Amino acid sequence: MGLVGDISSIEYQGLFNENFFNINSINRNKLLSLESTLQIFENPLTLKKETFLANFIKTKYDGLGYRNRDMDMVIMVDISGSMGSSLGKSTNSCLSLAKIAINKLTTKINPNDRLGVIEFNDLANTVYPLQAVKDTTELKNHVDKMKPNGGTTLSVAIKAGIEMIRQNFEKDKEKRIVFLTDMNDLSDKAFEAHIKEAAKENIFISIIGIGLSFNSSFTERISKNKGLNYFSAIKEEHLDKIIVEDFEYNFFPLAFNVSLEFKSGNYLVSKTFGSGYEKKEEVDKSEWNLQNHKLNDETFKNIVKFLLLYFQRIKKRLPKPILAGICNCLKYNKKTICNINSFYSGVLKNNEEGGLTMEGGLILLRLDEEKVSTGDKSAIVTLKYEDIYGNVLSDDYIVNTKQNKEDEEKSSSKAIEEAVGIYYYGSFLRRCIKFSNKNKDYDYMKPENLQKSTESVKKTLETLLSKNKTLYNKFCEKVDKMVDIMNKNNEKNKEKENQQQIPVVEVNNQQDNLIWRIWRIISLIY
Repeated sequence: MGLVGDISSIEYQGLFNENFFNINSINRNKLLSLESTLQIFENPLTLKKETFLANFIKTKYDGLGYRNRDMDMVIMVDISGSMGSSLGKSTNSCLSLAKIAINKLTTKINPNDRLGVIEFNDLANTVYPLQAVKDTTELKNHVDKMKPNGGTTLSVAIKAGIEMIRQNFEKDKEKRIVFLTDMNDLSDKAFEAHIKEAAKENIFISIIGIGLSFNSSFTERISKNKGLNYFSAIKEEHLDKIIVEDFEYNFFPLAFNVSLEFKSGNYLVSKTFGSGYEKKEEVDKSEWNLQNHKLNDETFKNIVKFLLLYFQRIKKRLPKPILAGICNCLKYNKKTICNINSFYSGVLKNNEEGGLTMEGGLILLRLDEEKVSTGDKSAIVTLKYEDIYGNVLSDDYIVNTKQNKEDEEKSSSKAIEEAVGIYYYGSFLRRCIKFSNKNKDYDYMKPENLQKSTESVKKTLETLLSKNKTLYNKFCEKVDKMVDIMNKNNEKNKEKENQQQIPVVEVNNQQDNLIWRIWRIISLIY
């Protein structure tokens, strides 16, 4: 039987973050700003209409990188036995790739920066004390001596890294501990406790997962800590991008506790994609006024309508302050919040048409209509964040269907099409896996409907990814590969079912009857 893979290998956050999306201009006057687009699409599998809201969180340093201070960086090198394993067909081992990474990092160090190196397995050992790198040859000689052996204890390593920074503490420097590891130690809860402890002292963690055994689900869980980010590197080119090309984008956070709050009288958020965080609901404690009244739910609006009609009927005037007080007592709206612990500047590229594209940074909300209604529908998205100095900032952005019709030709409209295309692609693969593993039963995934469903998905992707043929071809290739595996598995299942059927045998005499009984006993045993 062919393997369709594990569902954890298809993560929406990963799919979104590795793609470049079309965006409009960058606001260089605000640290963080938001670009939102609302649009309706038809699901290629269920054929139902779905409403999506694409949100781009942009920074004033996008395309420029952000480095506002000198840095103290401690590199933690995993030298456990598993780091000696080779990377697929490559001659490089995980450890040799880690050594290459250290050499590349030295090219990004400024004269006032300090670098330290600690090797670890079950124990931690200082290879190069935290200091300014005046002689890269000396550092390279120390690093070259590292050999793979022993187990992996991440908590021992991070404790040593934190202690190295504490003993050489300089207040105004960016402090970061970078792990070069295959992350084979997945049960170390103390490691996560130390990450939280370090963040309180503004000592932040980066994990570069080296090798094919990199565990994305574990790393994604711990990345919900302040200042922590993670990357995966299988080839030397990956290290070039993470450590050299994108150094100013990956190691200097410019905002923390970034959140999107969604509030609408027309929509409810059913799912979030691209942030790594599930949505959560909180009571909306904002003050009622005539401007935000339309964003309340239908039940509340009907109560206010009845109240106003009653006072109109008894010919009494209801002053606005009293009306606002009554409304604040009655109101019990909820708002949806999506949190991001740390935010970094984004990498920009020019597209073929000369417009701007940004790597990742998009959060997609799938919306359900609270009440089916005609006319324009609207929502308020509030962007809140904390800068590196602890100042809390907030801005409201209004988005509606009317605005979307006027902006159809803008880059943001192309971005939401690409984002929804990526979602439908990921959703198709995930449903293939669920169906094949018998975790879910979808009619459109059954053998007799699979071909039609596949054609519908590919047709939708062709439309939504019309401006990104490379991505479209890549997705179609993976869809075809998945469907081919499923078709082969279906054929094998059918053959197996046919073999298990007991054939009808005509019994003409006593000898044939005896042979039939023997055959039946053997078939039942085996």
